Amino acid sequence: MEKQLILTFDGSIIREKTISIRALGYTLPHFQRAIDKTVTFSQSGQLTKFSTLKKKDYGLADLYLGDFEEGSLKIPLIGELLDGVGDKLAHFLKEPYAKACAKTEYPRTSLTQQIEDKKSRLSSGAINEVTYHKISNQSERLEHNFAQASILNDISTMTSPLSTYDDSIISITTLSPKNSQKFIFDEHIASNFRKIVRNKRILDPIIYTGFLAGLVEQSKSSKFGYQGRFINAESKKEMTLHITSLEDATALNSHNLSSKSIKIFASPIAVYESFDHLRGDIVFIGFAE
Repeated sequence: MEKQLILTFDGSIIREKTISIRALGYTLPHFQRAIDKTVTFSQSGQLTKFSTLKKKDYGLADLYLGDFEEGSLKIPLIGELLDGVGDKLAHFLKEPYAKACAKTEYPRTSLTQQIEDKKSRLSSGAINEVTYHKISNQSERLEHNFAQASILNDISTMTSPLSTYDDSIISITTLSPKNSQKFIFDEHIASNFRKIVRNKRILDPIIYTGFLAGLVEQSKSSKFGYQGRFINAESKKEMTLHITSLEDATALNSHNLSSKSIKIFASPIAVYESFDHLRGDIVFIGFAE
């Protein structure tokens, strides 16, 4: 087996060239998940909210701990990864990592305010009517972006111990004959990275045709008052439909469990500017004529 990647730890997160199981319990599982997702996407060109690596492909994603190396605490990860996985991971990391290092402040608007803005713009005719059918024709781009966002989320989680060991670093080195790259995270960069890759935004509404297969009230702690199971008539996939008001929930409930399809305007909830167009979360904005 060949050396594929290197994880390096430095600072108080290590003690006498050792590291706690607690710290590794955050880093290694989520790093392996990121690799699993990268292999899944590389194999199939698709990654959805509930995608998992097939057992027959474990050998293309499995990483094993090599002998620890001198200099900080270096953990070589060896294996027989699918060709190009390290390069693809580096490609996904490059832009958001550069932004995290640039210390740029990003303005934020609450989801509630964004939803109200979409409703206002829709009622005033300021939003172009775009159907799910048209959006689905861009599936290759949408699936690439969603795969990247999902993988970056796991990388962000693996750096979470830095919030406890704030004088430490965790670095990822991708080894490639063409272009080895190193990404060094300290507490500040990891915090910026987390804000960037987990930023949620309400996108312009899309016209969906489908069926409401259930509607429930959410707990008071939920960001949305109500939640429905929306079956997309085109993709045949179930999406989670969030509803913000009792008025909207009441109007939708009259169509609940009906065999007759409805047309709605609903806004995808994007994370790192991407969303799962097949099984993602959407917010009800209004009924479409």
